[in-house]
Amino acid sequence: MSGKLSFSIQPIVHELNLILKECDSLGQLPAEVVVVRVQCSTLLNALQSFTTNVSEKEAINALRQYAKVVLDMTYIKENQLVEEEFPVHDGYERMQRILDMLKQPEQVVHQVLGPTACVIESLDAEMIECLYWRKGALCYMYCHTVWTNKSRVEKTKPQLIKCLEEGVAELQSMLAVRNPVASGDDVVSNSRETVKLLAQGIFSDTHVLALMYAGEMCYWHRQLIPSTNQSKSSKTTSNQSDASFNITQPSSQSNSSTGTTSNQSDAGKAQTISPSDVSTVKTSNQSETSTDVIGSHKDSACHIDQSETRNKTHSTASCSTQTSDIESDTFDSQALGMQFLQRYVEIVKGPLRASGWDYSKAEDMIKKLATK
Repeated sequence: MSGKLSFSIQPIVHELNLILKECDSLGQLPAEVVVVRVQCSTLLNALQSFTTNVSEKEAINALRQYAKVVLDMTYIKENQLVEEEFPVHDGYERMQRILDMLKQPEQVVHQVLGPTACVIESLDAEMIECLYWRKGALCYMYCHTVWTNKSRVEKTKPQLIKCLEEGVAELQSMLAVRNPVASGDDVVSNSRETVKLLAQGIFSDTHVLALMYAGEMCYWHRQLIPSTNQSKSSKTTSNQSDASFNITQPSSQSNSSTGTTSNQSDAGKAQTISPSDVSTVKTSNQSETSTDVIGSHKDSACHIDQSETRNKTHSTASCSTQTSDIESDTFDSQALGMQFLQRYVEIVKGPLRASGWDYSKAEDMIKKLATK
């Protein structure tokens, strides 16, 4: 009898069947849903060819393929929800269902590999960052949509507060997946600015935008709950100090200013957040890497590059990835918002000063948070 461990893939098969059933329930399928259905069916057929349990390597491969199907399916659902501007009658509930679906891959990892399995090692750090980003950015889009309608803010204030806290927690977790990379850690790059970004834990333009989104959600939260001892109603991450960002402070900061670009001119304005780039993340190029840590493109697709840090260790807390199962005593949106926004401004004024990122709105929010 072989001493090798074997694992059941039935939890993956079960989830794929649920996705397939959902696709079939849509009737006449749009082209993008057809693609997801084919992906799902192909993976199901491949998995059903296994008559016994599979090896760990085979289980991990199946988990990663399943996670990609989830990302593609939720991408379609998010696009529709954003285009409909999160309808008042069911927008929040539909968003919650998408969030639940995006949380499922982590749960399935434990069902397949066991309760002590390291999710990030199983799904890959880039995939986990993408899942966190998608959840956090979807929360941001819902909150942004509601925030622009004052009557809707008043009617849905408890939901809005909960969503703001959840969104911040997801983005905070996304930023903490990988450790900053020290310049002496065999970093190969011709760009001194790239080395600086790696040292600050910034691996893509998505990481930069996550700082702005988290900061703006903290700012909105502060408007809703202005007291220092804030909401205890929802669940967030327990580590909310500077260290929770897992980003080291830079040794120096450039005072150079930067211009603005149409895509990055104001990270909170609706016109800068299109369904195809910010709140919804395409996954067809999930495994590809860009030519630099911060590419010249300004779309915020989950194109999180690891080409310069393939062999680097991830966060020391990376095997504990759940963001919503830890009760926080307080959610200090003022302190958190200041931290996120100050880090954003430092980065876009420093290593990214020539890339056209705008920071005027971030600086305005910092001033307002500081006076409250």
